[in-house]
Amino acid sequence: MAIAVLILKVFPDKLPFLEKIESGRPAISLDIPVPQSANQTPAIAIPKIENFSQWIAEQLSVLKDSVSLAQWKKDHPDEGVVSFGIGGNVGVLLNDTWCARTELAVSLPDGKTAVRHAVFYPPVPSATFALPSEKEISKDYIDNNCTLGIIWIKLLEYDEAQGNALARQVRDAIDQRLDKGQADIPLKRVDGKHLSTTGRWQIGSAVFISAYNTFPTIATKSVSGVTFEKKYFALGFLPNSGFFGDGERSYGTSYEINSDDNVRRIRQAVETANISRKDGDALLSYFPEGGGIPRLIPDQAKSLTALLERWLGASDNLNGTRKAAALLVADQVLDQMQDQIGTSSLEKGGPHRYSLEKRGAIFFKSELEQSYVYAHSWLESARTIDADGPMGDLAFHIMMDMGCSRYGKFSYEDVIKQGEEYLGKDHDIKSRAEVELMVADAYRDIVALAAGAGAYNENPDIYKEEAIGARQKAIMHYRNALPSLQQSTLTSEAWHEAWRLIVGLPPTNLRYQCVYD
Repeated sequence: MAIAVLILKVFPDKLPFLEKIESGRPAISLDIPVPQSANQTPAIAIPKIENFSQWIAEQLSVLKDSVSLAQWKKDHPDEGVVSFGIGGNVGVLLNDTWCARTELAVSLPDGKTAVRHAVFYPPVPSATFALPSEKEISKDYIDNNCTLGIIWIKLLEYDEAQGNALARQVRDAIDQRLDKGQADIPLKRVDGKHLSTTGRWQIGSAVFISAYNTFPTIATKSVSGVTFEKKYFALGFLPNSGFFGDGERSYGTSYEINSDDNVRRIRQAVETANISRKDGDALLSYFPEGGGIPRLIPDQAKSLTALLERWLGASDNLNGTRKAAALLVADQVLDQMQDQIGTSSLEKGGPHRYSLEKRGAIFFKSELEQSYVYAHSWLESARTIDADGPMGDLAFHIMMDMGCSRYGKFSYEDVIKQGEEYLGKDHDIKSRAEVELMVADAYRDIVALAAGAGAYNENPDIYKEEAIGARQKAIMHYRNALPSLQQSTLTSEAWHEAWRLIVGLPPTNLRYQCVYD
């Protein structure tokens, strides 16, 4: 049995930030990752800056749309450039998305050193998801097509009085250089309560943030313990960076089914089963519009179990598509609500497990979660019963969507094998494109693993030979699938992954790597 793992690459002894983890998922990034590359020297010389606050305002003022990496390199010839992926993804989050970054260290009158980073991002996909052809790619393609998205400046300052004084000076300088901004406002960030002397400006599509930050991020380790950073920072960002609001960015994938799409799927299955309008509506109530999971009190958990028993009992005399639809609905409800039912209730001998097992539910012990979880046996039955019908097709899509997550069983090898078998048959354009996108992602995963994205320091060398052919197959499937799909976060991310493969940058996501119990 397998689960999906979203990998977070963090090296506390090298990174000037510590990602906060909540519920096993990466949370919002606190700052721009600025690790040193093992293969490149970030800066040639360290210029001296006399008026640091004025210099910061000047640096932020260059943040404008459509500044290419090529133009930046021309205007800043002495800055080191680090490409994404050099030195094991240079310690960034796996699903960060930049192309390259430059960095400049400057010396201040008091002898301290500040660092300024310019971070460049891929272009935005067109409405048709057109991808560049292989013939268009030249050695300057990335430089010409990746554009400035972030300017980030940082200075370590452990004296809080001096740090806040600097923040006030910078705020005044930015007011003079750009425009009058908002002062001393709460910033909606993970580290917001640790920020003081804040400033926020919005000039067109660019947002600028300035603050003194005492958030406890790891700086260095020693025999005496851990020293936590305190720092002044200024951040400017454009929409192409993926940052929003007050300088936040949610790191994660969009692979989970859109809640509206999921409700649509389940409503379709309820209507197809055509068992009981009342019970069907009751089952749909566990999928509220806009997403979320209803909370259950113990008596409600018992009522839910009884509802599933009644629904499946009414399907005993059905067959084919209607039977598969009933099983699919029950599967999705139990998957959605099993945490609310309670792990103790699903243990062997638990109050709800026996009645569900009588109806064909299978549970297994997840060693990683140390609890019993539902194994999607009803979904597998739905796929088998209506193998060539609409509900079997829908069950297959759901299983492919899940991959290894939510206790699914599809690794990238399974997705490639079964997905390509599916593509070899006749299907409607939309269904075919959805499956082909999953196949593309599975091939992409091989390239990502070869680039060092695997969990638990997995050796990337074992994937390198396979990755050569996988790259070309991923690109082919992305090209086939994207034109037939609607605009969404998922398809936009897929376009960016395809673009990165075409231009020679490492992928930024994993979808189907499984870690087995």
